[in-house]
Parts: sequence; structure tokens; C-alpha cells
Amino acid sequence: MRDPIFKLLILLGALILVGTFAVPAYLYAAGGASGELESLLREKTAFSGAEIIRLVSLMENAEKKGLPSGILLNKIREGVARRVPYAVLESALAGKIDNLLGSEEIIKQLDLERTLKKAKEYHLQKTSELLSSGMPAELPARLKRVSGGYLSGADILTLCDQVMGLVNLGVPYEYADSAVKLLAQHGLETGNIIKISGLLAEAGKLRLAYPEALDAIRYGAAMKKSAVWIKAYMRDMAVKAGRAENEGRKDPKDDIGADERRSRGQKRDSDSRGNRR
Repeated sequence: MRDPIFKLLILLGALILVGTFAVPAYLYAAGGASGELESLLREKTAFSGAEIIRLVSLMENAEKKGLPSGILLNKIREGVARRVPYAVLESALAGKIDNLLGSEEIIKQLDLERTLKKAKEYHLQKTSELLSSGMPAELPARLKRVSGGYLSGADILTLCDQVMGLVNLGVPYEYADSAVKLLAQHGLETGNIIKISGLLAEAGKLRLAYPEALDAIRYGAAMKKSAVWIKAYMRDMAVKAGRAENEGRKDPKDDIGADERRSRGQKRDSDSRGNRR
């Protein structure tokens, strides 16, 4: 009885020793994205074994946290293609992981984490890009709060994209942020919020300062007017301030009151036809 048990113990000990000393850890074929990353680094870079272990370890930890490995692999591929140094690549990967963790927290706040896998990855990627562009992490939560819950999580991400898009066009963040928030407070649909807030980007062409353009948007939203009406109102403000010409219109408010006058004219025509009968 003792001999078989003794032989089994010897065999187990030998296996443990082989697993410990026979092959360096970084040469083991990892699975999934980690394995793909290891193969990429070994084939396309001159990184040391310790450096490869560190990068693969970062990827494995990210996968354990449920982060989409495809986004991280793309980041690594870009760096490898540009032949960036190891320290730069490690910093970029660690930064992207932190970025995605922050993005995931925002996705949870917007109730988007339970969507289908592809939809979730899309929202995560979009949020990641917004954060990378300089979007304050608290903006989505603020928009959700001021909208009173009528906007979906996807709508809120779209409006965050609008805010940062305006900033990229040169609109100061404070005005882009204020315009989108006040329009959301008025319960406008996402498309209308985008159209009206987009008028801020035309403030310079309309000869208005950003505070004036924001006041026009605020007034138009309170009056439940369209983007066309508000733009005409902004033009009228510039004309009155002497910064723009009338453009040949007899009345600077022609554009603003066109719908109302058309409606009154149609009513008069109807009344006149009724009297002739």
C-alpha cells in the first residue's frame, strides 16, 4: 500500500517542480485577448520578458473587471505600429484602462450597463472618447438630473457629445454646457436641443457675443420657439445693436413674426369669404 502512495507523492512533487522552474511565466500561452496581446508583443516588439509580463498582466486584470478587450488591443496595436517605447505603451494602456473604468461608472449612472453587449460596448467607447476629449465626468449625471428623467441614457450621451462638439468649434465650455442644460430643462427633444444649441457656433457670424446668444436661446426656449425663429431673433438683436445690416428687410422682425402674420392673414381670408357668401 505504501509503495503506490509514495510513488504518487513523488510524481506530484515532480510536476510541481516542473511547473515552477521549467518555463518562464511569460512564455506560457495565455488565452483570449491576453494571449493575442502576448503573441503580438513577442512577434512585433523587442520588449523584455518582464515588460511583456507587465503588459499582459494589465490586460488580464482589465478582462477580469469586464472591460472590452478589443478597445484595449486596438490601443496596443496603434502603439506597436508606431514603435513607441515600452514606457509610453505601458502608460497608454494603464491610462486607457482607467478611462474605461470611469466610462463604465458613467454608463451605470445612465442605466446603460444592462443593454446588449454590442450596444454597451458602443456606449462605453463613446463615453471613453468624450472623457478623452476633455468632458467633465460629472456632465452626464448633471444632464440626467436637470432633464428630470425624460431623456434616455443614450440621449444624454448624445447631448454630451453636442457640448464637446461646440467646444471643439470654439464655443467656451460654460456657454455650451449652459445652453444644452437649459434646453433640457425645458423638455425639448434631443434633435431640437442640438439644433438650437448649435446656434452658439454661429454667434460670431451673427455679430453677437456668447452671453447675448445664450440669452436669445434662453428667451426662445421659454417661448417654445424653433431654431429658425431663434436665429432670426439673434439676427434682429445684432441689427438693433448696429452690428449687422438689415439685409434689405423692411422689418427686422419679418422672420420672427412670419408664422403669426401668415396665420392671421389666412384667418382674415377665411372670414372675408364667409361674409361674401
